[in-house]
Amino acid sequence: MSRMSAAQWTAAPVTGVVFAISAAVLLRLFPEDFYLDNGKRVLLFVLAALLAPPTVLLVRRVARLLRADPTSFLYTANTGAVLFDSITTGFAPQFYGHRGPAAHVVLAVIVFGLAAIFLTDYFFPSNDKEAT
Repeated sequence: MSRMSAAQWTAAPVTGVVFAISAAVLLRLFPEDFYLDNGKRVLLFVLAALLAPPTVLLVRRVARLLRADPTSFLYTANTGAVLFDSITTGFAPQFYGHRGPAAHVVLAVIVFGLAAIFLTDYFFPSNDKEAT
């Protein structure tokens, strides 16, 4: 993998945090029963899976605009999102708009979405040639 500059190393986690905040806003829109009813809960996981490919494409586009290796940038951005989500769920779970058992499902959907992003990148790698 090619090396990223200091600016790219800063931009990647910030990009991840922006996407994590966007996901949190989206998750707040669903009422509590979506998280507690098994039939509706499946829809949240399907939504997370469906949003992974467009997320990967958008993060790769940001990487290209910054002249960064898309794969390195994506993994660093995902790390920024994981850090944001873990700190937020640990210290301010109300940020996601749900408490109790619903908050646990919110975290499960977030982790599933992040895994779906990694899998999307793995099975559909960037076509960019790495600079050597």
